[in-house]
Amino acid sequence: MCTRSPELNTDKMENISIDSLILKLHDVNAVKFGEYKLKSGMLTPIYIDLRVLVSYPALMNQVSSLIYQRVQEEGLQFDSVCGVPYTALPLATIICSRHELPMLIRRKEAKDYGTKRLVEGSFQEGDICLIIEDTVTSGSSILETAEVLNKGGLKVTDAVVLMDREQGGVDMLASQGIKLHPIISMFKLLNVLLAAERIDAQTAQNVRTFIQDNNTFRYSRTPNFWRACMRACVSVYVCYRSLQLKMAEEQSDFVIGFICGSKITQRPEFIHMTPGVQIQAGGDGLGQQYSTPEEVLYNKGSDVIIVGRGILEAPDRLKAVESYRKSGWEAYTKRLGQSGQ
Repeated sequence: MCTRSPELNTDKMENISIDSLILKLHDVNAVKFGEYKLKSGMLTPIYIDLRVLVSYPALMNQVSSLIYQRVQEEGLQFDSVCGVPYTALPLATIICSRHELPMLIRRKEAKDYGTKRLVEGSFQEGDICLIIEDTVTSGSSILETAEVLNKGGLKVTDAVVLMDREQGGVDMLASQGIKLHPIISMFKLLNVLLAAERIDAQTAQNVRTFIQDNNTFRYSRTPNFWRACMRACVSVYVCYRSLQLKMAEEQSDFVIGFICGSKITQRPEFIHMTPGVQIQAGGDGLGQQYSTPEEVLYNKGSDVIIVGRGILEAPDRLKAVESYRKSGWEAYTKRLGQSGQ
């Protein structure tokens, strides 16, 4: 078991200023402003592209030192280290080589020859693996890596990331039993760039507003069954986007439909199912916004309504179910009547 504490190897640690690192990242165009598409399909006004670090070895060494410093500060215990492919792989390699730590490599796809393993390296079942990542938005890349490691018999309890976009990744990973340790937050990055006059106030405000309005994981106090459904929906979220829609249409013998906010394809074989439905439209104190059955089925073209709190928190659940069934059927037949005209 590797135990890293602040007292160990402090003579090898570099005293790195996070503010100066942020400015250096901006200098090498690792921080970009404009309109960019994330892995999830979401369009963002800021993009963190740390792949460029491989062309700046001194800067990559500084980033690696900061990550290892956070490992020490948190006193994390682990048996091996794994970098999320591909950007975090060189960072994990530098850390493990410099500090003589066992490293594992997660393949994105298994080879069709040799051992056909998805996890390369030497380990024992039950070993704890620390995950290293460059940037986190929703946390899905870390979770994907953790799932592969788990299937191989490893445990994942912690992950260290250089840049946290503050869009729900910390909460999502915590819900799966993984504690995320960020080094730089999005708001910290914006404040440093603004103070150094690298960006103007309007640009900073636009990014802050985007971050606050686009949390990818809104955790709410719901019954355990509904909570599990919410976690499962994290992996389905990307299906709202055009690329995933194309993939689904190409695999129509396997995909039956979509959980979505509105109808996203005219192909009749797909079912559209929309959550967040209540008899009265509006929102609650947890950030959840609700649409009525008529809005979802008649105006937005979905086929099925998914109702949670409207039934589970009703005084008479059977009466609530009947109310939603009736309201949904009326909206659906109204739509059919319109299409038949």
